[in-house]
Amino acid sequence: MGWSQPAENTHASLVEAMQRMDGVEFDLRLTADDQLVVHHDHTVSISAEMFDGRPKYVEEWNMADLEEVGFCSFEKLMSDKEWLVPWQEHSKVACLEIKRSLPEIVKDPTKRMARVMELATEMVDEAGIHDQAAVFYAFHRKMSEVAKVSGSSRPWSRLLLSLIHISEPTRQEARGGGGVWGEK
Repeated sequence: MGWSQPAENTHASLVEAMQRMDGVEFDLRLTADDQLVVHHDHTVSISAEMFDGRPKYVEEWNMADLEEVGFCSFEKLMSDKEWLVPWQEHSKVACLEIKRSLPEIVKDPTKRMARVMELATEMVDEAGIHDQAAVFYAFHRKMSEVAKVSGSSRPWSRLLLSLIHISEPTRQEARGGGGVWGEK
């Protein structure tokens, strides 16, 4: 029996990636009980029947309930030696994306994002991860404020989406008469 890839954003997948690769990237969100969960989407990524009357947004769940349906606690990940030792001792890098909350959760996500950075920084610092081995980032214009409010001295980056307008080709371009579509 060969190796099979663990499901994305699970404890097993992050441990596997940290052991096999030069580094990892993952997303952090703050739960209703002030814990950090590894989760990409705003909505809990489970089948409809698993909700069983529970809220749809990750930030409205407690960590124990998210773990019950298979999601990864950052605190538990940080206590796993199989994850931690490669990061501490083998120059591995982690890019920690701080996910923005929807306006339904909080009008201005900056303070909530700062709390994510604060909690994660505490755990990363406590583990003795060197400064350049952990980078925080977010798609958030106020990322400098997030870093300042969090009190973290860790490296961070603000990423912004660039939306380029791509127009439909003109009939001439579509027939090969020049422009982007018809360059020869």
